[in-house]
Amino acid sequence: MVPRGALGAESAPRSSHVARHDRGRAATVATGGALRPSIGEFLSPCEGKSPTLGGTWQEAQVGTGTGTGTAGSAGAGDDVRGTLAGVYVAVVGPGAGATAEDLARATALGEALARAGAVVVTGGMGGVMRAAAAGATAAGGTAVGILPGASRDSGSAEHTVLVTTGLGEMRNALVVRAADAVVAVGGSWGTLSEVALAVRTGTPVVALGGWDLPDGGPRPAADVAEAVREVRRAVGR
Repeated sequence: MVPRGALGAESAPRSSHVARHDRGRAATVATGGALRPSIGEFLSPCEGKSPTLGGTWQEAQVGTGTGTGTAGSAGAGDDVRGTLAGVYVAVVGPGAGATAEDLARATALGEALARAGAVVVTGGMGGVMRAAAAGATAAGGTAVGILPGASRDSGSAEHTVLVTTGLGEMRNALVVRAADAVVAVGGSWGTLSEVALAVRTGTPVVALGGWDLPDGGPRPAADVAEAVREVRRAVGR
């Protein structure tokens, strides 16, 4: 288990700067007041332009708040803007096995979290991870991808920054420990491992779809808006 603070948060200054990729231009973004600002020391700018979303993402009208069902019942309106400022929220879920509903929910969730001021943390790859990052950056937020491999080329360009680890599936522990709260969208074995790590280490977990798990596990959320409320409640916002 990677101990909390392994990314050096306790010794980091209250304000730091990270390079970010912003529509193909390099910019500098202040992260002062973040609960784990020192993560900036480990971040490298994501290179390349974000590809145009297509396929089931467009069909589900994700990221616009106009989708159908729970996926589109999104977001963070003016009443929650800034309420999660400085909070790091990990969005975990299936990669290649993600369903259209998973992708729609993840994109709407990423957007809602960004509008609330949170930094979105993912595993940096496709599926739910890519969708959450796309939603966050579309809303002007920051999405950090912690990759299993040693090359940033393997990550999705929707992320603001990508962090290489070379740890394979063990990077799941870093995703969880970098976050103040975790939201699981859908389910896969990798997702289950992240949920279990979060529960065992005392990191609040919210489940948006996925499996029914024993009491003491994730807090269930019926839709994106409820998931954001549960995150706020868990971190005292």
